Amino acid sequence: MGPIYQAGTLSGNPLAMAAGEALLTELIKTDPYKSLEMKASYLLDGMAKIMKSNNIDFVKNLPTISLVSFLRVKCQIILKMLWQQMIKYLLIF
Repeated sequence: MGPIYQAGTLSGNPLAMAAGEALLTELIKTDPYKSLEMKASYLLDGMAKIMKSNNIDFVKNLPTISLVSFLRVKCQIILKMLWQQMIKYLLIF
């Protein structure tokens, strides 16, 4: 082990680092997020209609984060819990 500690399956692996750099460069160059958001919204809108017609709770909260619930628990409670967990995660990292 050298003077720098590298933790993780692919940390410090030259091929993994080159692949990550190439992916980030491509994402910056092509900016696919708007297109992905539109496609996800189209899919989720269709799912929401089907779920509503079958009396199934469905929450489309963020473009790519949604929840289908087959439980009697309100989806909003579950989403609130997931949101709180995500905030805690972001505060750590």
